[in-house]
Formats: sequence, C-alpha cells, structure tokens
Amino acid sequence: MLTVKSVDATIAALLVVCGVGIGATYVGAARRTRALPEEPGFNQRVFGAALMSVCGHAGDTPVVPMSPKPNTPDAHRPLINFLAQRQETLTCGQIPADVPRDGLDGMQRASRYLLLLATATWRASGPTWVGIDRLIGLMFGLSVALAYLTCRVKMPSGVSLAVALLFMFSPLQLANAGDLRDYSKAPFFLASLLIVALLVSRRLAPAIVLVLAAAAGAVLGFGYGVRTDIAINLIVVIVTIVGFLPDPIRESWKLRSGAAALCVTMFAAVAGPVVRSGDTGSNIWHWALLGYAHEWDNALGIAPGPYEPSYFYNDSYAASAVDAYWGRVTHAPAHMSVGLPQYPEASRAYYSLILTTFPSDALLRAWASAIRILELPYSGLQSMSRGLLPDFLWRGIGMTQKVLSYVEPYALLLFGIVILGVSGRSVRLAVLMFGLVAFLGAYPAIQFQRRHIFHLEFLSLWFLGFAISFVWSSLAGGSRNAEPVWRMLRPVVFTAAVAILVVVPLAAVRAYQQRSASALFATYNDARLQQIDVTPEVVGNGLVRIATRDESFSRPPDRRSMYSDMLVAELAADRCAVDRSALTFRYRAKDPSVDFTRTYDVDVPPGAPTRMYFPVFRTGPASPDPDLLAFAGLEVAESEVSCLKRVARFAEPDRFSLLLPAQLPAGWRELPLHQTLRGWERDPLRDGAQPLSYWAPMSLRNRGAALIARSVKASPGIAAAVDYRARIASVGAESGVSVNGVADATGTNLVAWKEQPLEASSLVVAEGVLEQGGVTVGLVDPNGWSMRVDIDTPGAFRAFVQPPRAGTYQLVVANHLSDASLRNRFTISRLLVMNGEHE
Repeated sequence: MLTVKSVDATIAALLVVCGVGIGATYVGAARRTRALPEEPGFNQRVFGAALMSVCGHAGDTPVVPMSPKPNTPDAHRPLINFLAQRQETLTCGQIPADVPRDGLDGMQRASRYLLLLATATWRASGPTWVGIDRLIGLMFGLSVALAYLTCRVKMPSGVSLAVALLFMFSPLQLANAGDLRDYSKAPFFLASLLIVALLVSRRLAPAIVLVLAAAAGAVLGFGYGVRTDIAINLIVVIVTIVGFLPDPIRESWKLRSGAAALCVTMFAAVAGPVVRSGDTGSNIWHWALLGYAHEWDNALGIAPGPYEPSYFYNDSYAASAVDAYWGRVTHAPAHMSVGLPQYPEASRAYYSLILTTFPSDALLRAWASAIRILELPYSGLQSMSRGLLPDFLWRGIGMTQKVLSYVEPYALLLFGIVILGVSGRSVRLAVLMFGLVAFLGAYPAIQFQRRHIFHLEFLSLWFLGFAISFVWSSLAGGSRNAEPVWRMLRPVVFTAAVAILVVVPLAAVRAYQQRSASALFATYNDARLQQIDVTPEVVGNGLVRIATRDESFSRPPDRRSMYSDMLVAELAADRCAVDRSALTFRYRAKDPSVDFTRTYDVDVPPGAPTRMYFPVFRTGPASPDPDLLAFAGLEVAESEVSCLKRVARFAEPDRFSLLLPAQLPAGWRELPLHQTLRGWERDPLRDGAQPLSYWAPMSLRNRGAALIARSVKASPGIAAAVDYRARIASVGAESGVSVNGVADATGTNLVAWKEQPLEASSLVVAEGVLEQGGVTVGLVDPNGWSMRVDIDTPGAFRAFVQPPRAGTYQLVVANHLSDASLRNRFTISRLLVMNGEHE
C-alpha cells in the first residue's frame, strides 16, 4: 500500500511529466505559428552567446540584426534567421567566420546561469529550438510540481492537485512560458515558497532546519544568476527563518541565527560569480522611474493626480528626464544615459526626489499592486489563442477561466476570510501569510507587466486552496467543541491591526505629500515668468503652432547634454468657446523613439485661469547627438487660440530641481494632491460635473464645438448590419456596444459593421464611458484603418471620426490596450453616422 509520501511523490512526478509535455507543446506551437512576441535583443544575445559557446567560441556574442537587410551577405542569413527563431536548427558550420562579434555585456554576465542552461541544452540536443522548448517544458513541469508540493504542506492532496492543475492550465502561465529568461524564475520562486512552508508548518529538528536554509540559499543563488529579481525571495526566506519558526525565540535564537547565516552564505557562494560581475541591479532606479508610466496607472487601477511624475514607458524618456535633472543641479557636461557609469547615481537622486515629494503615491501603488496580484487568477489578464493546445484543452481552459472570472470582485474578500481563519488558529502564520502578499505583491508596482508578475498568480491560487480546505475540513469534521473566547477574539484583533497597518501609514504620508506637493507647485506658481510670443503659425488641419522660436528658451552658458525649460500655458474661459481645450506640445526628433510629443485635454472652467506646466527637453552640445531632440512648438486648434490667455516660460529653470507636467486650476491648493485607487475611493479630479473627454483626429479638433452641437440633436443607430462581434462584446439597441472581458490581443476587433458608402462629409459619433482598458473607433477600407481615434483615458468620452474621402468603409470598434493588461471594460451608449456638410 502506498504511503502518503509515496503518493505525493508519484503525483508530483506525474505533474512534472505532464507539465513538460504541455509546456513544450505550447511553446513549440506558439513559436512555429509566430504567436510569440518577437525576441527582444537581450534574448538574441543570450542565445547567440550560447550558440557560440557550443561551437567552440565561448565568451563571444554574434552581433547581427533581428532581420536580414538588403545588403546582408547570404552566408549571414541562416544565423540571423535562427537567432530570430525563424529557422528551426543551425549547424556550427553555418556560423560565418567573418560575422561581427563582441564579448559578454553586463546583462549577459548578470545572467550567466541562464546562459549556462541554454548552452548545456544545446550541447545535448544540438543548436535547435526544440531543445529550448524542452528546457522551458522542464521548468514548467517543475513549477507545477512545486506548486502541488507547496500546497500539500497544509492542504489535502485533492485540493493541492486542483490548485496545481489550475496553475498548469492558467493562460497567464502558458503565455509567459515562451520567454526562457522571464519564465525561468518560476521554479526558483516556487522552490523557495515550498521551503518557507516546510519551515513554518511544524517544529523540525535543527539539522533539517539547517539543511532547508542551505538549500534555499543555494537555489536562490543559482536563480539569481538566471534572473536577478529572484533575490527578492532571499528576503522572504531570511525573515521566515528569523521571525516565524514555530520554536520559541528564546529557545531557538541560536538556531535561527545560524540558519539565516548559512542561507546567506550559500547564496553568496553560488551567486558569487554573478555578484562579482558588478553588473546587477545598476538600473533599479531607472526601472522604478519607468514604473510611473501611465499604462501602469491603468493596469493598477490608479487615477492620476493633477501632475505626472512620469508618463511614457520609454527608456529614452526616463533617461532624458534624468539627464536634464543632472544638468540643472550639477551644471556638468556629463551625458547621462542607461549603461553609463554615473547614471545609477543620477537616476537614484532623481527618483529619490520624486519619492520624497510624492511618497503616498508610491505606497498606494504598492497596495494597488498587491490587490491586483490577488485578482490574477480571476481577472483574465491573459487570453490564449486557439490551436496552440489540443482543442479539448483549449475549451476546458476557456470554461475554467469563465467560472473563475465570477470570483474577481471577491478576490480580496476571499483573501481576508482565509487570513482571519488562519489567525484564529495561529497569529504567527496569519502574519506571515499577510506579509508574503504585502511584500511579494507590492514590489511589482515598479513595473506591473505580465512578464514580471505571472509567477505571483500562485499566491492567489494558494489562498483559494486554503479556502477550499477550510470548507472541506468543516464538512468532514462535523461538530467541534466550542472555541475559547480568547481564541475567537484573535481574528477581531488581527483585523484591527491590519486595518491600522494599511490605513494609518497611507493617511499619514498623504498628509505629508499634500504639504510637499503644495510646496513644489507653489514654487511653480511663484516662479518668475518670461513671456513668449504667441503669433500663430498655420500647420494645417485647422491647427496653429505657437512658441516655435528657439530663442524663446533659455541657453545656459555651460555645456550640457540635455537642456530643460518649463513652458507655462495659461487658459481662461473669457473668450473660449469650449470647456476643454486640446494642447499638443510638439517635439522635433531625429529618432521616433525619442519623440516625446504629448497632447493634453485641459479643462477651461469659468472664473480664474488654469495653468498647464510642461517641461521641455532639448539635446545640448555635450550630447553624443546634439541635434537629436528639440522642441517644435505648442499646437492648438485655430478656433481655440483665444482660450490661451498667455504662454510663458520659467525665466530661471535651473532653480527648480524637479520639473513635472501639471494641470493646476485656480483652486489647486484645495485639491487632494495625490493619486487615488479607482473603485475604492472618490476621484476628485474626475467626479461630479466634469466635461466629457473629447477625442477626434487632428483634422477635426478645430471643429469641436460645432460637432458637439450637431451630434446632440442626431438620432443614434447604424444602418449597416453587424458583420462581426467578439465574444466579449454585445451590441444592443440603437447600436450601443458593451464590452467586458479579456481581449485576445491588444488591438483586435470587437465589433465590425458591414461595409457602407460614406460621403466625405459623413461623421461617426461615439459617446460612452471607459472604465478600464482602451477603445478604438474608426473606419476601415481595403488597405486598413483609414481614420481612427484611440481612447485610453477612463471616464466619459465623446469621439468623432470622419472619412478622408467619399468611399465604402467598415465602421469598427476595436481594443486599444497596452501589454500591461488585456482586460477591457467600456460602454458606448450612443453610436451613429451623421451626414452633412463639412463644417
């Protein structure tokens, strides 16, 4: 008869085998059908170095483009296609002797164990992507088995197996398995959680505690050389050993100290070659700055304040802000960019300035991230394309995800119930479990991307397993003796303590931030301004450009890599025909990746004027490319020029360490100067009688007031019949569209109507409310989108689209999503096509 341990070992082994098959099959099918995203440049370098090592050139990396160019030698094409995964296999003889090469860069040295795994795989299988598929499959299978064993520490085998299967067939896990570097952290993460569970579940012999501590250090040390962010779990293990072993501290402090020291020693020994490379963690402050990008606001459910610590998820944008800041505070000619020696210091100083000015935003984003992590299995963050797995599995996964989606509104409640239930039995374990979610769930707020958070889905599934186990044990255990009153009070006390821990610090730092942000914006308000000529220059489509003269901006005498100014646009309703004006701050960039052009819809309320502050960057003589970036001017609709009361610039921008975009109405001091959590608290900037967001192509921006007047009187409805409707979309009366669900991809169609003839004077009008995600409304001809408008700001909106010429078009409503989340939720209550003359 099998013992419990042998049954668990058998189940775990079967899960490894099944996981290897499913993971390798999925990744291989996704690669062959080009369903995987294009390999990033770093992955190409890792596999290139592994290939060279297998072929006797260890330490070399081929320097080749992602795709062959017209002048690429024929002999180089097989290597290029292989590294881009467009070719299945390659022989060492196909590597040209004259291919450009360099050594290992910093990121490769920081991932030397990942390089080792890829090299070992290709030594065994030969240079073929099937070998990498199997390696990923092995990691996938090990992760599933470790998930089962972690649950099995405190759960029945049936519940543990159910959690493991949910983890195995999660679209989020499968979709992220295609990237070896990103997915490879999953087994190390789960192995460390298993060790934590074993350490805290019951008293263990000192020798076993030491063995587990040493194993944790070694596992995480190797994982650190695969994906450096796995080091975060070293903190979890150390804190568990020091603070949460079941033995009384007074009796076990020597064991705790020794085990913690052994864990750190083993980590240092295994990770030592990586740590000594000196290339790990140098960009952490840069990554933290990128974490303020607006797409993470949407993913986290954050409603922004009247300012922007950052906006673009763009390395060049963050580096430009740091470069400009460093120039203002040091007046040094040094160029600041990612990878340069002084950049970590400069980016740390800039991020610290933002953090100390807006600390409550960082704390709120951390709690928002933890909430989103708890919702991961139910939120449908990731969809899965059909055809990558057998059809019966695809259907089963779809049905399971649909059932799980009903739990999404109750994910946090479920977590709370589990924690309270555990606290009634052991406050020690409840504190540890809450701390795990608070810590591991909060750090992804830095960059809330699926590839950074997918493995954390297990935390929520783990708590789901605990909830099922509680119900299981209650049904199986029958009646129990009454609990002592003191034990029944534990959950009450624990709840109060957690509420204080969450609410009080957030309230305190918000009070601090209100003062610090007010002080910053008061300096903006009191800054000495230099008037800028507002003589308009016609640019077409009803738009004019002002503030175009380069001499309007300061030129400090010192040489810098990046100059900065603060442009101030003051808007007043006295002579303004609209309640919201669109201001486009236009850049002139040699490279599209550094085009930081932004358009703001600025409210123009009656009474005192509103000020729009916008920092302007331009490259200077100390830059490697002094002509890379320059400010081209402020663009506004010709009919809205009268809304601009004045345009000016800070006369002394170098006096300001922190220059941030901000929209400050006359009563800005009474506004809460902090970000808020959508669905949990009121958004004072967007609640109440706020104007609708106005969305239209540039060709229509000049006619906003007239178009709105026309659309209000028109009857809704689309004459053409519906040609296509996605599964997450519904079309109601008068062609209203409602969408709530997980999209198949970021830009897929949701509803398309049959082709219909439209005049050049026709006008498509869409009115509705965007709750989460983004929507595109536009017209499609045989060549693709002929005209479209993309809406990505939550709230009520009104959008207009006009065909560029008379013709036959399809009206299409589509997803407009970022890679941060595929969840979309919006309603178009009025959708119509109007005919009439051009305004």
